[in-house]
Amino acid sequence: MQLTADQQTELSITGEDSYGNPVDITGNTQWKSSDETIVSLTVHDVSHATAVAVGPVGSAAVTVSNDVNNDGTGDYIGSLSIDVVAGVMKDITVTAGTPVNKPA
Repeated sequence: MQLTADQQTELSITGEDSYGNPVDITGNTQWKSSDETIVSLTVHDVSHATAVAVGPVGSAAVTVSNDVNNDGTGDYIGSLSIDVVAGVMKDITVTAGTPVNKPA
């Protein structure tokens, strides 16, 4: 997914069995951003979080791991890649070079 540097998005997870039937998500669930300087996360509950573009452009992966039986292993893992691109232009900067003598 792609966000501009001034955007955020709501994320949610659901569980399914091998037949596509809904399954409750139980156990310990952890949300993580691979690069908090690009995408930060605000976790609301086990199945919902907000991914916020911090400002700099780049890429980060949001990973959710779930330890169903609370034995310290990540039994299930899901991931979403987020690319942050430049937002809407705010300013134009004019830069001058080094002054030189004009041709004679």
